[in-house]
Amino acid sequence: MYIEKLAGVNSINYIGGKEEIAEKVSNAVAEDTELYIPLGELIDFDKEAARLNKEIGKAETEIQRGERMLSNPGFLSKAPAKLVEEERQKLMANKQLLNKLKEQLEYIGKG
Repeated sequence: MYIEKLAGVNSINYIGGKEEIAEKVSNAVAEDTELYIPLGELIDFDKEAARLNKEIGKAETEIQRGERMLSNPGFLSKAPAKLVEEERQKLMANKQLLNKLKEQLEYIGKG
């Protein structure tokens, strides 16, 4: 009930996975959550593809940055272990995000 009010929607349906989706949707990807929004006639698929491609570009840039840092012997030897581990976690999260974004692009038929 609170989520519906905050989101300004009439209802929210919780699903177990993508296989339960019966229509074209857009999605928002967070670290461990995906939000699917029914599109119906509300969206321009070319614009949605452009948005997804922009997000894919950002994720790829972050992955490249993380891989450069983690392949730098100077960084690995001088940085605190906690910082190195945080960078590894960021890299893994960005790779997962990239995969989800690419899946969504394919799903809308633009990938």
